[in-house]
Amino acid sequence: MNDALSTFVSGVADLEVFLEATAQEARLIECLCEHTEVLSVVEHELIGGIAASHTNRKRYVYAVAIVSLYGLLERFAEEVTIGYGREIAKLFDLTINHISACPLRQPGLDTERKSW
Repeated sequence: MNDALSTFVSGVADLEVFLEATAQEARLIECLCEHTEVLSVVEHELIGGIAASHTNRKRYVYAVAIVSLYGLLERFAEEVTIGYGREIAKLFDLTINHISACPLRQPGLDTERKSW
């Protein structure tokens, strides 16, 4: 279960690095838009197109962050749940064979036996 936490923390750290890099890209684009005199015509057109889609880009980055966090949390919860299930199974010495051998789960048994 410590692995699950480590994976979650590592994933969140990677997401933070991505978001910081995205913020730096946005600042760089703003700086380039302010100093278009040093850009070639092609560079000026490219920066203009990128800057024009800034609002949509922010929305998509936000969506990527939310989906990434959801995925990280879902994986963490799944791994922790499986880990606890395994620990409980060890504690009570339950296995699939023990459970399937239980008389309550076998079809065709009479009701007297099922009531114990």
